[in-house]
Amino acid sequence: MPISIKSSRITGHILALLDTGSPFTVISPRDLERFRISLKTLASTPAPTVSLAGFKFKRHSLGQTTLHLRDKDDSIISFETECFSMIGPTKVNKKIRKEIQSIPSIIGNDLLREIKATFVFNPSEKTAYLEIA
Repeated sequence: MPISIKSSRITGHILALLDTGSPFTVISPRDLERFRISLKTLASTPAPTVSLAGFKFKRHSLGQTTLHLRDKDDSIISFETECFSMIGPTKVNKKIRKEIQSIPSIIGNDLLREIKATFVFNPSEKTAYLEIA
């Protein structure tokens, strides 16, 4: 899902996976590096540890963030949220950097609940979309 975000630390576009099984919304290490956020700094800064895809990450709040989505008419819909977190590996080396490159940014249940969104998926019609109340 293409989204745009703007916070005090990150401004730009990302592709995020909508994961209804994830309790939280995160910006992946791959995207963080694209925004020039240091994974080593995240690793050395105290934060809660979470597991994702077999790796341990420190989860840092991104703080107040504006999220921009496009609706079916290509109009922009914006939301203010504090759901976004940055995740950086607890250890940073070349091997881990390479292994975590495939982990996407994730839209989780916290954001879906906050913006009152319902995920509609109809495989027979090959459609998937969010309905926002």
